[in-house]
Amino acid sequence: MKPVIDTAMDVINISPSTKEEAALFAQKLIADVQGGTVNPLALAVKMNAIIKSLEAVKSAINEQIMDEAYKYSSKGFEAYGAEINIMELGAKYDYSSCGDKAWEMYDQAVSSATESRKSREAFLKALKEPLPTYDPETGETYNINPPIKKSTTGIKISLK
Repeated sequence: MKPVIDTAMDVINISPSTKEEAALFAQKLIADVQGGTVNPLALAVKMNAIIKSLEAVKSAINEQIMDEAYKYSSKGFEAYGAEINIMELGAKYDYSSCGDKAWEMYDQAVSSATESRKSREAFLKALKEPLPTYDPETGETYNINPPIKKSTTGIKISLK
């Protein structure tokens, strides 16, 4: 018998909620695709929609999530079959306000080198065949080869 789904939370409630349930869910979907009972492209579109909606919900309610978590503890605790830890995630530092002349000099050097590298990479990408080159300092002749392009073929899903 299928569960009754009246609300969006009903959909969430029938979804996996433990590591084991998530692994079993994934295994079943993989087996269904490999067995030919689920269209892989249709599944990819559905997964994309689910991921986008869950990311939007998480972003929109993050403040409420944190408020609720602080009611339990200011550190770590267990709830709803999960271990939950409150912690700093992805700390970043802004060094530009330090007033350190040495750091500012290094930052400028990195910016300049990055721009020079980008310019050289654009030149190298434009090469279609090896370019014979002469180094006047060493007298050496050598070839500059076009870069090797590496990519992964996949699909881009844009929901309508």
